[in-house]
Amino acid sequence: MKSHGTVPGSGELRFFLLATFAWTWFFWLGLAGLARGGLVSAGTAPFILLHMAGGFGPTILALVCAARRAGDRPLAGFLRTWLPGRLSPGGFAALGAGLVLAVLKPLVLWGLNPGTPLLVENWPAMLALFPVMILGGGLEEPGWRGIVFEDSERLRSGDLGALAGMAVLWTAWHLPLWLIPGTYQNTSMDLVSFGLGVGGSTLVFYALRMSGASVGWCVLAHAFYNTALGTFVPNTNLASDRLVSAAVLAAALAFFLVFRGRLRARTVRSGDAPA
Repeated sequence: MKSHGTVPGSGELRFFLLATFAWTWFFWLGLAGLARGGLVSAGTAPFILLHMAGGFGPTILALVCAARRAGDRPLAGFLRTWLPGRLSPGGFAALGAGLVLAVLKPLVLWGLNPGTPLLVENWPAMLALFPVMILGGGLEEPGWRGIVFEDSERLRSGDLGALAGMAVLWTAWHLPLWLIPGTYQNTSMDLVSFGLGVGGSTLVFYALRMSGASVGWCVLAHAFYNTALGTFVPNTNLASDRLVSAAVLAAALAFFLVFRGRLRARTVRSGDAPA
């Protein structure tokens, strides 16, 4: 048994956030400089390796934080949370809301622009892309919804200010991708729409964790969300893209407020203090 080590809390949270940003931005800003200087190009091995190295920042630092904790085999215990476990009724509700919101934007944009391919026309691509998106996005979750959730009492209670701050940080962590020629963000994604989408995802993914769901369910939900975006042809109408993204965020907020209210009501009925 490890007699000395860290415990979940604000100190670990600060370490995780600072180290994750430093790790990721080192690789991604370095890649931006190399790509803009013509030394590497999209699709080449060095480009892919640097891109992936930066993306695994939250995963690697989550493992570092878990390994530093006090207790008996803390890393093994943390890794077990990466598996999808049993879901409560609230967990099913949060997961269902996440799946609906993931496809809502593509469907609404298709309704506004009927000439744009519909998401269901790309199911073969979606099925092929889903395992890739577990690595390319889903494995961020042990950091954002694992370490960060465990270390923040305000996030665990569903505090909207803390959730908004987390959405801003999560958006900011991605910013170097818009500077790298050849990335999906640089060529096809509007930053404002992305930020609005992050806000909605933040609410749904933390709702999953508040329901008692494991980090593994957040990994799968994140991968599905990225897959839905990756298989849908990006909309070229910037105004409608942002409007629909804002509407989806509003829907996510409405779901979260109802979800949090019922969770707190159930906690009070059980005889415990509300979260």
